[in-house]
Amino acid sequence: MDLDTWKYPPKQFNWKNTYTMSDEDFMMSDAESFDFEFEDEEDDDPLGNGGNTDLEDDDEGDDEDAPELDISGVSGSVSQEYDGEGSEDGHLSSNDDNDDANGDAESLYYKAKDLKQRKLEKALPVLDKIIEIPGSSDSEAEEFKFKSIKQSLKILYKLGCYDDFGVKFNQMFTSVNLPLLNKAYVEQSFTKMVDGYFGLPKEIQLGVISKLIVQYKSNERLKLKLLIKKFTILTAMSRFDEILNGLNEVYEGFNASDSAELNKLVNLLEFYAIELQVYLKMNNLPKLKEVYSKTQSITHVVPHSKITAIIKEASGLIYLNDENYDLASSEFFESFKNYDEVGDNVKRVRILKYLIVSSILNTNKINKLESQEIQFFLKNQDVARYLNLLKFFNSLNLTKFEQQYAIVLEQEEELAEVDRILLENLKKIFKSFQLEFLIHYIKPFKRLSLRKISQILKIDVDEIESILIGLKFNDQLPNITLDLIDGVVFNEY
Repeated sequence: MDLDTWKYPPKQFNWKNTYTMSDEDFMMSDAESFDFEFEDEEDDDPLGNGGNTDLEDDDEGDDEDAPELDISGVSGSVSQEYDGEGSEDGHLSSNDDNDDANGDAESLYYKAKDLKQRKLEKALPVLDKIIEIPGSSDSEAEEFKFKSIKQSLKILYKLGCYDDFGVKFNQMFTSVNLPLLNKAYVEQSFTKMVDGYFGLPKEIQLGVISKLIVQYKSNERLKLKLLIKKFTILTAMSRFDEILNGLNEVYEGFNASDSAELNKLVNLLEFYAIELQVYLKMNNLPKLKEVYSKTQSITHVVPHSKITAIIKEASGLIYLNDENYDLASSEFFESFKNYDEVGDNVKRVRILKYLIVSSILNTNKINKLESQEIQFFLKNQDVARYLNLLKFFNSLNLTKFEQQYAIVLEQEEELAEVDRILLENLKKIFKSFQLEFLIHYIKPFKRLSLRKISQILKIDVDEIESILIGLKFNDQLPNITLDLIDGVVFNEY
């Protein structure tokens, strides 16, 4: 059964005169990872989670956090996991279970938790007995049913039984009388589940989130958070049309009066950041510029570092496209620092590439690569290739520059998602190097054959002529004279 979830935990927002997003309310993290306590508070970490007890699983409703696990290669139905442990249908067939069948929800719940410590699968049939208890007006009994489903979801997640996970999640709405439970507790539980089970297949994540959006469509605050999570997952899946259509509906829900509400501005900024990510992936600079200008109209809000990183990345690309390399370098540097703060290594490397590219193209030779924040990451293999390109560019070493350029270009062209903007600017670097090399090469000579220059730079003679004419009129080589008939350049220095 296809269902979908979320990806990374949200982050909370704290308000004063200006609004600052804290790490708990922001929901856009794309590369962060979080450790979730899987076992109960009284467990001795039998699953090998390193004794992490940051998020405890007690009996008062704090047991909804899921573990961060590597569960690749595990899938299927839970029956595959515990068939053979008991009866032929995959359920346990112990005398204890028969005795417990008539017990109340509370005793069964603690029985299940005890079984879970010994072997995960053994707890599932007992938890199912609780869930199958007929509905009642007893809020305590309904709460144990709700908690039993949460425990079952944890076990199914751990076992990688994704189809069963989807079915079990739906029982939250079919087997439990949710209105009898504390509203805040239920919403908090769903929020933690959305944030915690980011190891589920994305389609299942989307199904879960979509179900919650329908259930809480009248709860604007929770609905907006869920939409942010949904769009973040869709961005990772490159389902751009679906995101843009959804964002248009969201924007229609905002009106002029919302500008006075800081929490609405924060939500709006988050949605703009998602849209920026879409256009960054699409390499759509005109749209990127359009959305970026909207983000600049939102004031009195101090964004979460992730949002700042995205906005600065967008502005850096805009300045890079406009060939304002000084400002591009500054924006990329700020973007790097913010991505570094949230621990997004993929983005850190990407932004460092852009920072090096803009530094090469920048005539202002202020070197931001010497900053303390960057030094550690310059050892990265991908970044080191760009640093070598910078080194050979500055030394005007033609052979080594051409070799390193070929290596960098091949590396970028082989990526699954080719960055067209980066490739375009790498080509600008190559042309810039040819010009710098040509100026440096000609200066010592009074007379030089255009054919010889053509052979050295591997450029047609006609193009060499055009380049030299441009250098003369730009006053970069003001003293040269071209003899186009004999194919000679004279340097009257």
